[in-house]
Amino acid sequence: MNEYSPNGSGKRESQLPMSMQGKKVKFPVTYMLKAVMDATIDDDVNREHLVAVFKNLNMNYLYSGKKISSRGKYVSFTFKITVVNKIQFEKLYAMLRQVEGLKYAL
Repeated sequence: MNEYSPNGSGKRESQLPMSMQGKKVKFPVTYMLKAVMDATIDDDVNREHLVAVFKNLNMNYLYSGKKISSRGKYVSFTFKITVVNKIQFEKLYAMLRQVEGLKYAL
């Protein structure tokens, strides 16, 4: 089993999901990923962009649902994902940063 400690790795704590901050991550790890997206982009397109990242990384995922912000400016998509190692974890967040319309991922 691999471990990943964000301290001293060059990664800032804020780049990790809240549930993982200040802790060593033992891989594989399964958690709920919330991706907040620009709501002006069609929901199906937003979701397809996220799923494409998971598929590209051969990652197990399960769509859990979406929620629209109170003002309708953003929509969040929640997925249950499993990350198998540190390399996949880092690639995931690097690829998510490239997704059009993504505001942040928790």
